[in-house]
Amino acid sequence: MGQSLPVSLGGRYKLQELIGRGGSAAVYRAVDDVLGRFVAVKVFRPDVSDEGELRRQEAEVQLLSTFNHPGLVAVYDAGREDSSSDGTRSFVVMELAQGKDLRNRLRLGRLEARDVARIGHQLAAALHYVHVRGVIHRDLKPANIMLAFDEDTGEARAKLMDFGIARVMEGTRLTATGQTVGTATYLSPEQAQGGALGTSSDIYSLGLVLLECLTGHVEFPGSPVESAVARLQRGPVIPAETGPGWVRILSKMTAMDPAARPDAAEVAAALTDLDNTAGEPEPALEMPESSTAAMPVSLGARPLRSRTTRKFAAWTIAAVLVLAGIAVLVPSLASSPQEAHTSVPTPSPALTGELEEHMRNLERNLVP
Repeated sequence: MGQSLPVSLGGRYKLQELIGRGGSAAVYRAVDDVLGRFVAVKVFRPDVSDEGELRRQEAEVQLLSTFNHPGLVAVYDAGREDSSSDGTRSFVVMELAQGKDLRNRLRLGRLEARDVARIGHQLAAALHYVHVRGVIHRDLKPANIMLAFDEDTGEARAKLMDFGIARVMEGTRLTATGQTVGTATYLSPEQAQGGALGTSSDIYSLGLVLLECLTGHVEFPGSPVESAVARLQRGPVIPAETGPGWVRILSKMTAMDPAARPDAAEVAAALTDLDNTAGEPEPALEMPESSTAAMPVSLGARPLRSRTTRKFAAWTIAAVLVLAGIAVLVPSLASSPQEAHTSVPTPSPALTGELEEHMRNLERNLVP
């Protein structure tokens, strides 16, 4: 905890220890002196002068305060604290979720399939809750999921956190127009293109998270550009060993066509069935056609159920991205593991115009 950080905020929240830190805020474990309970306090940086960032802070607090769901971290309070040395600090007081984030748990290895089904059901139910209220999370990843196990039953419990870059559908963007936001490893194909988004984008990201839970490894690693281009070139590889039920649901969730993906309620129901059958084959959802094929250039623009029409130029960029990705990634994929450590990297093809600008935005705005 920095020396300039106040010991307490709002006259009642005593900060104890740092839980986590991001680019715009830090989260602390604290005690609410009035109610005598532990809470989490998210303290935003006091030196933020960008009007857009301030708007995002206020929008996140207002958004979270309207939610009430067991799969979401609850918001209790919010306020501002004046400091003679640092100026004004904004903060939000939240439920102190038990456990650790899923990212830390995955460092220990993959999870049991039944636990993944339960976690997936809980997260899909939470997404359904926010989706029907017109909100897209846009940054669903293991670091934004709190995971705990019941001491008596051992049952896995998950909560979705951090709506800092969420977007209200059909509303004002909380980020600059055309700017791609999120974490590169879990972007949907439409996010990677910087196009219009809907709720199906969250479904794709959740599919990648669940796949990582089952396999223990990230499906699209690499730099932001490499990771983004890879998912335009191919769908994720879903091992047959996960079982027919998992192959069906994950293939559907990560379909290239956003309109082919199930909604969050359908995912929650399918994962409940998968949990109840303990891994037995279940026809929960039909396999999408060519679910692991590259995104077709001629595909009509149906970015989620919003029916927004995608401009032809965006698909032209996508086509060039696919070709660029093939030129860069196929040689490395064809190499043996030993060759991968010794071969000289193939230089990326020269990019110009709109494609070059889009790639530069990915490098600037995405987290690997």
